[in-house]
Amino acid sequence: MREVANKLVIIIDELDRCRPDFAVRLLEQTKSLFQSDNIIVIISTDSLQLAHAIAGLYGPDIDSQHFIERFFDSRLTLTPADACKVITGEPQHSTSHTYDLLRRELSNAHNLAIRDYARLHEKLEAGRAYCDMDDDGTVASSVAKCLFIPLLIIIQGKDIELFRAITGGSNYDVLYEYGSKYSAFNNHLNRAVVFGKTGQRWNGKDEVSEEDRRQYVHDICVWLFSPNRSSQEYNESFDRVGMSSGLDRSVFTTLRFPEGN
Repeated sequence: MREVANKLVIIIDELDRCRPDFAVRLLEQTKSLFQSDNIIVIISTDSLQLAHAIAGLYGPDIDSQHFIERFFDSRLTLTPADACKVITGEPQHSTSHTYDLLRRELSNAHNLAIRDYARLHEKLEAGRAYCDMDDDGTVASSVAKCLFIPLLIIIQGKDIELFRAITGGSNYDVLYEYGSKYSAFNNHLNRAVVFGKTGQRWNGKDEVSEEDRRQYVHDICVWLFSPNRSSQEYNESFDRVGMSSGLDRSVFTTLRFPEGN
């Protein structure tokens, strides 16, 4: 084939996802076998993850980053890709809508790879559309839809056991712990708590305690996920947050969203 092409290009992708012993063996064999100037080997990998894997194989005393460098003649570092733009052709929604703000924070915090975002994208978009559907307009419903849904989608994708603990009603507080790291979550809760207490909009200056935010989320979780809807706790939570009896609880336990009107 020399009359067609005089170079062979071999591309090895996602080496960091292989078993550490296999990855090292492949690097060693590739380096020793393909010494010809007419053969170019391109290895696409997360070098930091690969170094961690090699450290796990050989022990913490090895300089794993230096170890893998000896297999490469040159390095090209790519800037992180916008996973949403790769999947859809468009960047994530740049709006002030709470759902969009929280989704953006979650995506950045979890450093979602393109394959991870592709798996979650359709459900995240369906959840976003559900937020815009007409309901009774209560503040508590807004919290459940705009805050709980993106959190639950991410949790379901990352930790199914935690998702089951939340939606099965065995832990009413972990959702607050998970969400309170994000400013969009806390800001929306501040507005909800202040409006619930005073009937006024939060001006950004009113002091809202963490205990108030935590209790608000706890009460909504009890209403959505409690297996005992005749309990005193359930009735007290319902009275405190004023949840809509028309909000479909199954949406939050299954993350299956109705189609728009």
